[in-house]
Amino acid sequence: MVAALRLVAPIEQTMVLIAPAMAVCALLGWQAGGRFWLAAIWMGLAVWILSTSIPGAGAFDPLARGWSVVLAASFGIVGAVAPGRPFFTRALSATGLTFAVALAVVLGMRVPPTVIARNVSGEITRRVEATEAEWRVREASPEWGAFTAQYPAAAEMVAQGEAQVRAVKPFSITFFPALLALESLAALGLAWSLYHRASRARIGPPMRPVREFRF
Repeated sequence: MVAALRLVAPIEQTMVLIAPAMAVCALLGWQAGGRFWLAAIWMGLAVWILSTSIPGAGAFDPLARGWSVVLAASFGIVGAVAPGRPFFTRALSATGLTFAVALAVVLGMRVPPTVIARNVSGEITRRVEATEAEWRVREASPEWGAFTAQYPAAAEMVAQGEAQVRAVKPFSITFFPALLALESLAALGLAWSLYHRASRARIGPPMRPVREFRF
C-alpha cells in the first residue's frame, strides 16, 4: 500500500517469509510438547502460499520463494541444534546460513551473478512501473483535478513524494542483499512472536523488549 515500502522490502509479499517460519516454529513446538494441529495447520498454509504464484512477478518470484524455504529450514536447523540460544542469535545464524546456501547453489548451478542482478533489477523496475501506472490513473481522474485545484500545496507534496520514490530505486538495487537480510530478520522475529502468542510450548528464551536492543 505504501509505494516506498514496495521498493525497500525485497520480498513484497511478507507472508511468503512468515508462513514457512511459523510452520518451522510450530514444528519445533510440537517436538517440545506442543499441539500437533497447530504445526499441521501452519505447514499446510505454508505449502499453499509457497505453491501459489504471484501473477506478473516474473523470474523473481521463484527466487523469493526459494529464499523463504531455505531461511525457514535454516532457522529450524539452528533451533534444533542449539535450543538454548536466544532468538537474535538464531535468526542471525539462520540468515547467514541462508546466504551461504544461496551462494553454494549459484556456484553449483553456474548461474552468472548478472542473471540474478538482472532479475532483481527487473523486479524493482516492475514495482516502480506499477506504482507510476497507479499515479497516472489517479491524476487522470476528475476527483484528483478538483483536489489539486483546492489544495495546491498538498498536490505539490504528493509530487515530491513521487520523485522520492523514483530516487529510491537505485538505492534498493544497490543494497538489496542488506535489505533482504533485514527483512528476513524482521520476518523471523514476527513469526517467533506470533508463535509464542498462539502456543504455550516454549521453543526458546523469550524475546527481550525492543528498547533493550543493542548491536
